[in-house]
Order: sequence, then structure tokens, then C-alpha cells
Amino acid sequence: MAVIDLRSVTLWVTDATVPVAAGAVNFTAGYPAVLPFTTGASSTIVVDTFAAKVPVGAYVQFGTHMQFYEVLASTPTTGASTGLTLYPALLSAQADDAVINVIHNGIYAKLGEGNLTYSEKRNLIYVRDRGYIDTMKVGDDEPIDVALDFTWEFLRSAGAGYVPTIEEAVKQVGQASTWVSTSADPCEPYSVNVWLLDIPPCGTDAESIQLPEFRWTSLDHDLKGGKVSVKASCNALYAIINHTTP
Repeated sequence: MAVIDLRSVTLWVTDATVPVAAGAVNFTAGYPAVLPFTTGASSTIVVDTFAAKVPVGAYVQFGTHMQFYEVLASTPTTGASTGLTLYPALLSAQADDAVINVIHNGIYAKLGEGNLTYSEKRNLIYVRDRGYIDTMKVGDDEPIDVALDFTWEFLRSAGAGYVPTIEEAVKQVGQASTWVSTSADPCEPYSVNVWLLDIPPCGTDAESIQLPEFRWTSLDHDLKGGKVSVKASCNALYAIINHTTP
């Protein structure tokens, strides 16, 4: 078991859009994992049972595996997808008929020298009897507080066809203006989900941490430091944590 290492953690921001229903791997022998991870390496796989074309730029996951894969190419040009090129290259073996879930709009967040911290809190109230601690009760719920620092590249994407920036995604502007809030209540302010995927290079274990209904409260831009600092809160008591395989 490895201590968490920032170098093995990826951070993703997603909305609630589901662009295409699930499909499956269509290759009798299945596909092996391509390890170790290599920057720029991709996997091309044959697929079936998709009812429509999986859009380039969408993200997919295999069954219960948590790794997000970006769709770099989707064939044929029209009609339901029968082939996908994915990045990164497959980090785990995928058998024939493995379910492929097309997930929400999403972006990979480059942390650079930044960090993410989150705090879960309990409001405990102690009741005294003539000045002595006697009993206690749980007070009001407290939301998760999040602090995120990421590399300041461009704050706006180049336009149509380009991936939204982190700031566009959390603000629902620019290329993320059509993103769908992750809150089930349409009357609540817009929110996204933030995911931390911890996939150590050793062993076969991995862990996902989801910070649901993430809403920014401040964005601090540090020109000299080349970073943006986000403070946010989540409409949840606890992060959603799953221990699984890559």
C-alpha cells in the first residue's frame, strides 16, 4: 500500500450531461493493459452496441473501473460508433463485452505545483451542568470546504471545438456555457463535480474521491506565482470515496 503521491493523482471536473448511452468492447480476445503509463500513448479499440456516435472530446469509463479516458477519435464519421481511440492508453485489461460508459462533459485539471485540500466538519455541541461537561449533541450540518490551486494558463479557451478551461467549467461560461449542473434541483445555483483519481504505479489498487456539487466562492489570481486559487464548498457532508481497480 503506497502513501498518496500527487504525481499519481489526476483531478477532473465534470458536469451532469450524459451524451450517449453505454456501449461495449467488441473484440473476442479483449485488450491488454498498456503499462507502464506513457505520456502521449493511446489505445484504439473496436466497440459495439452504441446507439449513436460517441463525440470526440467526451470521456468514457469501463464498467466499475474508475479511470477516465478521453475520446481522441470516433469512427465512422456518421452513425453509431464502432471504433474509439482513447487517451491514455488502457491502464487495465478490458475483456470482450466490457461495458463502456460515456460520462459527462469533463476536463482534466492541471495542478502543476498546486494542490487540493478539503475539510469535512462536525458541529458538536457540549451541554454543561453547572459548568461541568454533562452531555453533548450534534449541531447543524456543515458543508465540505475545498481549496484548489491550479496552474494559470489561459482563463478562456480559444473558442468552438476547444476544451473548456477550469475557470470556464466552474463558472459555466465560454465553452462550458452549455454544461449541466450536477445538482438535482434546477433552482439551485450551478455546480460541478470534482474527482480525484489516485492510481499508484505499483499494485492493482486505486481510489476515487468525488467532491459533489462543488460551487466556487472565490477565485484568486496570482500573476507572479502563475496560479489560480479557488475556494469552494460542496453540498455534502462527506466526500464520496470508492476503492477499486484502475
